[in-house]
Amino acid sequence: MAKAIRYVETDENGFFMIDRLIFGDYYVDAMKEEEEGYGGTDGGFFNDLPPVSAEVSARHRIAEVVVNLGRRLAS
Repeated sequence: MAKAIRYVETDENGFFMIDRLIFGDYYVDAMKEEEEGYGGTDGGFFNDLPPVSAEVSARHRIAEVVVNLGRRLAS
């Protein structure tokens, strides 16, 4: 079962940080504002890339992820 943990915005370079997570496995979802014309990464309808995941544990306290958005939607 999955639930939304936190919503954060990126900086002007696309970087973001989510802190104070308990140890576990997480999926990372991303989207651009609707006026940009991109779908989110939360389903296969707009994006056929596999979901991005990260593990946070005593051994892996920092996880670096790269989230690629799907193709731009036709207007």
